[in-house]
Amino acid sequence: MVKPSTLFNKILFSTLILKIFFSFFFPLTGDEAYFITTGQKFYLGYYEHPPMIWWLIYLFSFFGRKIHHFFFYRLISVFATTLVAFLIFKLLEKIDKEKSFLVSSLFLLSPIHIFGILITNDTPLFLFTFLSGIFFYRGIKRDKKIDFITSGIFFGLSFLSKYFSVLYLLSIFIYIIYRREKKLWRNFVLFLIASFPFVFINLYWNYTHCWINIIFNLVHRKKNQFLHIKNISLFWLSLLFLLTPYPFYLFLKEKFFFKFRNEYDLFYFMFVLPTIFLFLISLIRIVGLHWFISFIPFYFFLLISLEKEKIIKSIKTAFYFNGFITTIIILLLIIPVGKFKDHPKYSEILMFKNPDSLCSYLKDFKDRYIFATPNYTYTAIMTYHCKINFIVFADLGHSGREYDISFDFKEIDGRDILIFTLENISPEDYIQFFEEIKKEKIIVKGANYYLLLCKKFNYENYKNIILKKTYEKFYKVPEFLPRKGDFFKEKYNLLPD
Repeated sequence: MVKPSTLFNKILFSTLILKIFFSFFFPLTGDEAYFITTGQKFYLGYYEHPPMIWWLIYLFSFFGRKIHHFFFYRLISVFATTLVAFLIFKLLEKIDKEKSFLVSSLFLLSPIHIFGILITNDTPLFLFTFLSGIFFYRGIKRDKKIDFITSGIFFGLSFLSKYFSVLYLLSIFIYIIYRREKKLWRNFVLFLIASFPFVFINLYWNYTHCWINIIFNLVHRKKNQFLHIKNISLFWLSLLFLLTPYPFYLFLKEKFFFKFRNEYDLFYFMFVLPTIFLFLISLIRIVGLHWFISFIPFYFFLLISLEKEKIIKSIKTAFYFNGFITTIIILLLIIPVGKFKDHPKYSEILMFKNPDSLCSYLKDFKDRYIFATPNYTYTAIMTYHCKINFIVFADLGHSGREYDISFDFKEIDGRDILIFTLENISPEDYIQFFEEIKKEKIIVKGANYYLLLCKKFNYENYKNIILKKTYEKFYKVPEFLPRKGDFFKEKYNLLPD
């Protein structure tokens, strides 16, 4: 067999090449375009989530303003998963160097590493949660306060990435109860103090912005489906996919839910407790595949106790499993977009995979119209690819409302607006906001798109119909919540009914 160190180097090199290929050629997603286009300006906070992914994009944009390609931003994810693989190796090599190469090789062959290329807020959450866990573990082993302080700082950064970091905090809290050591409680206080400034930034921004992060995540995204068999099945399928089949089998066979590990018992808590929580959530609603990502790396520390042969078998099965998925993705990427002409979503596929022809057509209208679409996904994609700012018009969906903060409809009163859409929208839907609307159907490479050429935007009507509904639906805060100001209401001078 190949030496474990050689195997690690070969897998590292080949998976990096594959990740770079995917990062460059995999089409930009709507959420990625949304993060990139709204992350070009720095704010303390943003609509749906804590601000870290936007901050990273803003930071990266300083170094790549002349590089207009999403690949540059996807390097954040490429770097994060690769760093985690090295840290798994460095921590495990103190116990068994040969196994540490094998376990970290297995992580390199996990879907989190190979397919983890998208620009999402789960990426900084994944990285900072892992770094926090590593330093908390070091603090326990070395009995150094600086490690707990550093761990707290990284937890603060993970909290600024996504609220799922609270599950990680809960895992540490339960672990400390399990250990029953006074010294650990004192160090936990240091951990919390170090994280507080970062938590405070987010809470203060929400206090001054109608608690929109909190309300979005606790109210608007809530879709309960009690004891729905599909949701429970998706939970187990997601876990199987992320662990890959044989490690998933070992997860069940070795009873990792019930088997504590002496050396890495902290990581046991950091993996198992969030997994149990997500399973309980699956009893009432869909658990997204990405919800697991920040806790999965801690599972790999538990594998060091396995026999070498089982780890090698895990590597082999992961290679074939991900090889099959990779082949399918590459085939989909190289198929000409025209082959999807009979697909009901062909217009959308073309917009995502080959938007240049659309952008070329629309640029003829650039000097005469404000560009808009009826939802945030189309707005983000078209803004990114066409290098023209699109706005979101008359959308009352709960996602993508960062544009409510960054754009002011008062500024375009009386202007002409071109509404680009994939749906066959009737001009009657928008006529109350304009003096005149002319509808055009355009066909680009066999795909149908629609333009509403709207004359003289009536801001007052739009304010009284759409902006009032927007305020009532998304920004009207319960009276018991303390807040500073009412930014949306004040911005548009909305009067109570």
